[in-house]
Amino acid sequence: MAKSRRARRWLGGALLAALLAAASMPAARAAAPGDAAAARGDYESAIEDYGAMLAARDLPDEQRVSLLAARAEAWQRLGFAPESIRDLEAALALAPARVPARESELRAMLGAAYLIGGNPVRAEQELHAAAGLARGADETRSLAAISVDLGMLHAMGPGAHPEAEAELEVAAGAAEAAGDPLLAARAAVGAGRLALARGDGAAAGRLLATAAKDLRQSPPSHDKAYTLIAAAELARSLDRRLRRSSGDDDRLAFDALTEAARWAAAQGDRRALSYAWGDLAELYGDRGRAAEARELTERALAALAGLRAPEIAYRWHWRQGRLLEAAGDSEGAIAAYRSAVAELQEIRSDLSLASLGARVSFRDAVGPVFLELADLLLRRPPGARLPQARLIEARQIVETLKGAELQDYFEDDCVASLQARAKPIDRLAPHTAALYPILLRDRIELLLSIGDGIEQVTVPVAGERVRETAATLRRLLEKRTTNEYLIPAHALYSWLIRPLEGALSASEIDTLVVVPDGPLLAIPFAALNDGEHFLIERYALAVTPGLTLVDPRPLPRESVAVLAGGITEAVQGFAPLPEVQEEMAAIRSLYGAEPLENAAFRSGRLEAALRRGSYTIVHLASHGVFLADARRSFILTFDGRLTMDELETMMKYGRFRARPVELLTLSACSTAAGDERAALGLAGVAVKAGARGALATLWSVSDRSSAELVAEFYRRLGDPKASKAAALQGAQRILLHDPRYRHPYYWAPFLLIGNWL
Repeated sequence: MAKSRRARRWLGGALLAALLAAASMPAARAAAPGDAAAARGDYESAIEDYGAMLAARDLPDEQRVSLLAARAEAWQRLGFAPESIRDLEAALALAPARVPARESELRAMLGAAYLIGGNPVRAEQELHAAAGLARGADETRSLAAISVDLGMLHAMGPGAHPEAEAELEVAAGAAEAAGDPLLAARAAVGAGRLALARGDGAAAGRLLATAAKDLRQSPPSHDKAYTLIAAAELARSLDRRLRRSSGDDDRLAFDALTEAARWAAAQGDRRALSYAWGDLAELYGDRGRAAEARELTERALAALAGLRAPEIAYRWHWRQGRLLEAAGDSEGAIAAYRSAVAELQEIRSDLSLASLGARVSFRDAVGPVFLELADLLLRRPPGARLPQARLIEARQIVETLKGAELQDYFEDDCVASLQARAKPIDRLAPHTAALYPILLRDRIELLLSIGDGIEQVTVPVAGERVRETAATLRRLLEKRTTNEYLIPAHALYSWLIRPLEGALSASEIDTLVVVPDGPLLAIPFAALNDGEHFLIERYALAVTPGLTLVDPRPLPRESVAVLAGGITEAVQGFAPLPEVQEEMAAIRSLYGAEPLENAAFRSGRLEAALRRGSYTIVHLASHGVFLADARRSFILTFDGRLTMDELETMMKYGRFRARPVELLTLSACSTAAGDERAALGLAGVAVKAGARGALATLWSVSDRSSAELVAEFYRRLGDPKASKAAALQGAQRILLHDPRYRHPYYWAPFLLIGNWL
């Protein structure tokens, strides 16, 4: 297979094993050359072998259908849902008519492919169609297998899953009645995972015992190995939930993984063998048996030699790094972590993680791989200086994480495609510095880029303390009747800025570009306070989700074209924004733009304008809501809600023109206090929309002050000598020196995102 091929949908190890074990697979058929490769877990070779046979022109239709189904199964095992779907649809088109059992089998596989591929609507359609055909053909076993898939499907929806759990328990009973203990075990494991997710350890334990009994009655097979692995993961999760250091669940997990490894080794299934040994290594590690854990981790990696399995290998390299670090081998640990990051890089462009019952963010699931590597790279003895190459590598690791987080948030490849075109910023403009605050478990690492050099400052404050302080600051900034915000604002200044004052002063820095990490995304750095002055009084500020996501070039002033739109009236239950009228008047007087206002601010009108014209600035003055789920984030139009995907589609009309959109302004948007993922969406809005930069607000200020600040920003932007960051700084300073607007509630939420020049 081509090395550039990537999984379109990848699910975390234990969940993937459970899904693949549950998925309905094809019935028995004549052996084909690819079967031997598939049996040993070499699905890439199996796919090539099946493809060679399918290339024959005189192949009978029934044999072609069988080969397409077999190749579709191999695609599924690798997580390549679209390729599996393509083969199954081709098989259905060739399958003989009036053979319900065969069509049911193929549609069940198609439903499983859609399930793995993250399309629950199509998955449910195909599985229900398969169930109807199986019922008509009196295929009891097939019907039970489809019920397992439906239970897994419903388990992947939001919220609690009592119906899915019940469905899986019914499926387990049906499978037992059909004389298929392995299928019954799969269903019981799935139901047990759901019971544990809702906190019912007793029910999970009962279902685990049922699965163990059924597995003992099942003959050895490929699918039994994966079901044993999934059962062992349930046992270990139950053991951890009940906070036991040993016990029956521990013994069950050990026995299940040992049996899975024994069978996989005998059959030459190296993927299953790697899963079993890798999970056994974790079991030994949990029990403090580090030597055995290291040996089994090395075995798990060795089993993958010659196979392209980065979605498995990164997990074992990650654990290997932790084990080596614990053993005092820092350089060995760094090498292992580098391998894990490289493997994640292979799949991250299409990476979307899911768990039963709730979506797991990229940062929560695999972000620690990047941060733990950065942690190791940045460690140094007191008073020592690390080489610049080491600091650059650490910064690039964090940069990669930030890009992946954005892609994960928006669930598309906009960030990956932009990064592919972006050029690294080798040297910042004069009097400009970039600050990377990296929050680690026991400290903050500040990486300050000035010119082409990086300075490292270590602050002995735990990352969790920074998180709590940032959340407090954000909450208090929105209370305009109190100055309590000064306490956390001063603390954050002391940790993040004061240690850098000497370097900033020596280089005569007047513009500070911050690449915020985690909780720092949700706060305005402008409001940090040294006890006498706000940070915005000293520096023009900009934030960016990553320097490789920025194309810093000055705003062309010779012919600025502005498209403005907004709402002043109360619509769709949202409060009126009377200050928008003043914003529109200022834009009209400065740039001659005729705004789309109120009833004229409709999605269709906005799209038509963006199609027809080439704009330098797009200004949208309407309620914007950024949530943890990008699919629910929107900008209010008079006739509806403009999603981020729709905004991207509209903005892309000008993205590749000679004059792309330089600035997207969203002057009344808001994110929930303390919601890091929502703040991530706001930080990435320029990247998503295809604009070079954005001006947006962390919270909506429904007050005349907002209109005054926006108008002043645009007035200053007309000065060819002023950068966007300097224009915003000037506007914010005017407000903070006005007694009416001294409180940062009025001026701090405005963020310049992306290109600051």
